[in-house]
Amino acid sequence: MAVGVELVDGGVGLTYEGRPLALLDDLAVTLWGERHSVARGGLDAREPVTAGREDALGPHTLWHRVYTTHSLCHPATFELHLRLYARLAVIELVPVGVGAVFGQEEAASVRIGQLPDCRRGLFVHQRVTEYGRDAVGAWWAQAQWLPDPTRGNAWDWGLCAAARRDDGLCVALVPLCGGGAVSRLRGDDPGLSAVASGFCGRHAYARLPLAVLAVGEGIGDALDSAMTAAVRLSDGRLLARGEKGFPEPYEWLGYDTWGAFGAKADERSVDAALASLRSEQVPVRWLLLGEGWQQADAKRRLSGYDTDAERFPAGLRTTVQRLAGNHGLRHIGAWVAAQGCWSGLDPALPVVAERRARFVTAADGCLLAYPSEEGLPFYREWLDSLSEAGLDFVKVDNLGSIRHHYLGRLPLGEAVAGTLSTLERAAAAAGLDVDLGMAVDPACWPHLARTNVMRVSADLHPTDVRAAKLHLAHSAMVGTWLSRVAWPDYDAVPTQHVAARALAVAAALSGGPVALCDRPGQTDTDLARRLVLADGRLLPPAEPGVVPDCWFFDDPLAGDAPLALLARPSALPRVVRVEAEVAPYPPPECLYLGVMNVRLDGQPQVVSLHAGDLPLPEADDYVVNLHFADERYVVGGDEPIELTLPELGAELLTIAPLRGGRALLGLPHKLLGASGCNLADDGMVSLPEAGPALLFDEHGAVPRHVDGSDYGMVDDPSALVPGTAWRSGPWLLVLADSTLFSLGPIEPEAEQSVEEA
Repeated sequence: MAVGVELVDGGVGLTYEGRPLALLDDLAVTLWGERHSVARGGLDAREPVTAGREDALGPHTLWHRVYTTHSLCHPATFELHLRLYARLAVIELVPVGVGAVFGQEEAASVRIGQLPDCRRGLFVHQRVTEYGRDAVGAWWAQAQWLPDPTRGNAWDWGLCAAARRDDGLCVALVPLCGGGAVSRLRGDDPGLSAVASGFCGRHAYARLPLAVLAVGEGIGDALDSAMTAAVRLSDGRLLARGEKGFPEPYEWLGYDTWGAFGAKADERSVDAALASLRSEQVPVRWLLLGEGWQQADAKRRLSGYDTDAERFPAGLRTTVQRLAGNHGLRHIGAWVAAQGCWSGLDPALPVVAERRARFVTAADGCLLAYPSEEGLPFYREWLDSLSEAGLDFVKVDNLGSIRHHYLGRLPLGEAVAGTLSTLERAAAAAGLDVDLGMAVDPACWPHLARTNVMRVSADLHPTDVRAAKLHLAHSAMVGTWLSRVAWPDYDAVPTQHVAARALAVAAALSGGPVALCDRPGQTDTDLARRLVLADGRLLPPAEPGVVPDCWFFDDPLAGDAPLALLARPSALPRVVRVEAEVAPYPPPECLYLGVMNVRLDGQPQVVSLHAGDLPLPEADDYVVNLHFADERYVVGGDEPIELTLPELGAELLTIAPLRGGRALLGLPHKLLGASGCNLADDGMVSLPEAGPALLFDEHGAVPRHVDGSDYGMVDDPSALVPGTAWRSGPWLLVLADSTLFSLGPIEPEAEQSVEEA
C-alpha cells in the first residue's frame, strides 16, 4: 500500500510512498467527565497490530493500537484504527467493551501536528465573522486561505482542509460521521484536530469516526478520493451526487421572492414581478415563495398549512393556480423550515394537539416532531397538504439548528439523520423535490441520502460591495468541496446588483438552481436573457463548476488570482427523463471558465493563464471566445490568455481545441452557449434552438440548410437575418433558422493541406 504508518518520537506518522505525509501527535478522550490524552500522560499504549482487510473502499492494511485510561473510577480501553489504502487513510476510535460514556462538547480528538512540506493551504469552516457577526457553528461556511492549515489556524467548525506540498502532491482532510457522533476540524495552532462529539454527554458510541485523509496529484483528485471514501463509509446515509436524481424544476429559469421582497412578499407583488418579466420576454418557469407566505403565529411558530391570510388571502391552492395560469409557470415551490417554522410548531396546531405524531420540546423551548419514525406522521400530513395545494418542491432551511434543539438530549448525528430522513421520506411520498439551505454543517451534509441540491452561500447583501465579494468567494470554495455529494445552490441573481454579471456567471456554472429576484421593472433584461433559452430552459454544465487546481490555493480576496469556476458543456437535456430512441447529441469538447474580480482592495485583476493549465485535450491551437467582451481569437498551447477585470468584473471564456481547422463554440449570446450543441464529423451542426451560432472554420465552408440549399452570406454582421451567415476570415457567425444546418464534411485533401500549413 502506498499510504503507510510508522512510530516516530511524539506520535504516529502517516507516510506516502515512504515520504512523511502527516504526524498524529496527540489523542484525547473525555469519559465520564474526565479528560485523558497521550500528550498529558493520561493514556497507556500497547504495541500496534497490523492486519490485511477489505471493505467498501477495497483492500487495505488495518493498523490498530490499544489505549487504556488511567482513571481509577472508570477505567476504559479503546483502539485507534488507521485504515491504510493506496491513497488515503481513515482514522477512527473503537471502544473496547460496553458502556463508556463520552463527553458532551468533545468526545474524542486526534491532533495532526504536522502536514510536512505544505506551503499552501485552505480551511473551509463555519466560524463566520465576516458577515457582521461572530457565529460559531453558524449555518453558513467560509474559506480561509493559509500558508499551512496546521499553522496559524485559529478557526473551528472545519468542514474540509486542503494543502499543497512542495513536491506538488495535494492533501485533503474531511471529517466523518457515524454511530451518532459528528466530527469537525479545529485549528489548534500548532496542529489541526479532528474532533468527534454527539453533543449529548450520556451516550456510549460503538465507534467514533474522525476523519479521512487523502492524497492526490491535484487537489481535485484528493477531494474526489476523500469524498468518495465519506460516501462509501456512510452505510447508505450519504450518496454521491451522481447517484441521485436532479430536481426537474431546476432545469428551467426561476424567480425567488425572497431576494426582491424579503419576508413581505404578497400575491400582488409577486404577480407584478412575474408580469414584468413576462412583458420583457424573460421566460421564468418556476417560482419560489420565500419566507412569510405561510401561517405562523406572533412567535414565528407554524400554526397552519395554508397561506398567511393577509398576504395571500385566497389560500395556497388558489394562489398557486392563479400564478401558474397567469404566468406560464411549470413549477411552484415554497420556503419552509425543517421544524415547520423558525420557532417550531404552535401547540394548538391540530396534529400537535391531537398527538397524531410524537413531539418534543427542545432544549431551547422549540416544539418539534421527534426525529424518528414516530415523528414521520407530522411531516407526511404537512407535506402532503402542500403537494395537494399544487406545490412541486420545498426549500428547507434551519436544519443546522438541530444541535441547539437536542443539546444534551440525543446524539447530534442521530437527531439530524432522523429529522432529514423523515423529511426526505415524506417529501418523496408527496412528490416534492427538496433543496436544503442552512445545512452546510458537519452533522448535515453526511446525511444527504436523497437530497441532491444544497445551498452553499450566505444571503447576498443587496448593497454591500465587500459582502458581495465574500459571498462569491466563499460560495465557490464551499461549492467546490460539496459538489461531490450535491449540486450547489448559489442563491438568486439580482440583475441590477453591482456584482450582477459575476453572480450570473457563478450561478450558471454551478449547475444548480438559477433564479432571478428583481423587483418589478428593475431587471437587466439583456443579462437575464443570456441565462436562458427562449422556452425557459437553462443551458447547464455537465457537472458543477469547481475552482480549478491551478488557482485553488490562491486567495482571490487578496488578489493572488481571480476567482474562477471551471465546467464542461452538457448535452441537452442534461437528464434524460423519458426514454428516447436517440440519445442527446454529445456536446463539443470545450471548457467553460468563469473568472471574477473579488479583490477586497478594489484594484483591477489581471488574469493570465495557458491552455495547458486547464484540463483540456491536447492540441496545437485553441479557440477562445470571451462572452461579455465579444472577442475571440486563436492561441497556441504555450501562449497566454490574458485579460484585465475591473472591480467585481466578470468574464466567461469558452475554450475549445482546434480539430482539423474547425471548432464549434455554440450560441455566443447565451451563457454556457456550447451546451446542447454538436458538430458531427460529417459537418452537421445541431443547436438547442434556432439563432446565432459561432464557429471557427478554416475551410471557407458555406452553411447549408438540411434541404441542401446554401445560407445567404452577408458582408456586415448587422445585416444578418435568419437563414444568413457572416464570415470574417475563419470565424463564421450563422443566424440559423432551424436547429440543424450543415458545413459539409472536411475533405481528406483539405484536412491534409491545413495540417501542412
